[in-house]
Amino acid sequence: MEDGALGRVAHRRAEGLAEVYRETTRRQRSLLPTRPDFRQSVGMHTVLDLDLDFFVWPIEHDRAENEGRLDPKEFLTQSEEQVRRFLEERCGLSRSNRIPGRRLVHHVEAFITWQEWLQKKMLAEPFAVIHVDAHSDLGAGAWNKSPKFFETELLASPLEHRRAPRMGIDAVNSGNYLIAAVASRWIAKLTYIYPTDPTPPDSDRIKAFAAAEKMQRYLSAGDDEEVPPTKDLPPYCFRDWPMTRYIELKMYSLADYERCDWSNPVHVEPQVPFEVESAAAFKFSEFTQMVVAQSPSYTPETVDPLLDIIEGYYTAA
Repeated sequence: MEDGALGRVAHRRAEGLAEVYRETTRRQRSLLPTRPDFRQSVGMHTVLDLDLDFFVWPIEHDRAENEGRLDPKEFLTQSEEQVRRFLEERCGLSRSNRIPGRRLVHHVEAFITWQEWLQKKMLAEPFAVIHVDAHSDLGAGAWNKSPKFFETELLASPLEHRRAPRMGIDAVNSGNYLIAAVASRWIAKLTYIYPTDPTPPDSDRIKAFAAAEKMQRYLSAGDDEEVPPTKDLPPYCFRDWPMTRYIELKMYSLADYERCDWSNPVHVEPQVPFEVESAAAFKFSEFTQMVVAQSPSYTPETVDPLLDIIEGYYTAA
């Protein structure tokens, strides 16, 4: 299917869900727990999947990996004190008791890292992932090709082939690698922690951007920025909509997909529990491994010194 036709498919699918988003906001919020239970099964590994853009405001969207860095005059980076406080008080990390970890450039490298750790028996499947990021990395975004790739190609492959997938803008990438990990049946539970309550800088442009972001969330979800960022939670990967706290991937024939007929999936994957919570409410202290991604297209250069600070909480693995 050509990009124009693919865009029309995505547009029709989004159009059909737009009214549902508005009408079911109250129900969606009732389905989310007041305080998510971050505990995992006894003995299960829990990976901290951290992106530096979590510490940057405002949130930037829909950028390619080669677009360069953000302007530090227009994007605020949190201070060393704020970052240490989050790592120590919210994530339970300690400089005196480091956990295995790895520094990444692009977040898609997390998939490759987990694959390597599993092969070396440094990580046991299934494992839990707590994704601390300004974006869900579930395949949302403008002109996103993730649904077609996952629902007609990757899920049609044997499990061992899914674990060595094709990489690229129309395949597994930094914007959807978590879905690839779910399709590989590595993840037992996924939790998404999104940033809130940033300290606004003096830049008038940032203040205007933050106001626009708040209005966009109000229009799409019926409330302010404290509402989970539903625009970054693509409906295709959930069991149904409104979000019911389960990711459930479905495989379709290419013919049905191109007809926009999602009534008869060829195959349905096992569901994976999913939670979403704000940084302000999050607290967990039992991480066993961690990765941290620089994500240069979504961060200014002023965020780079945080990599050395965060490195003090893990042992390179």
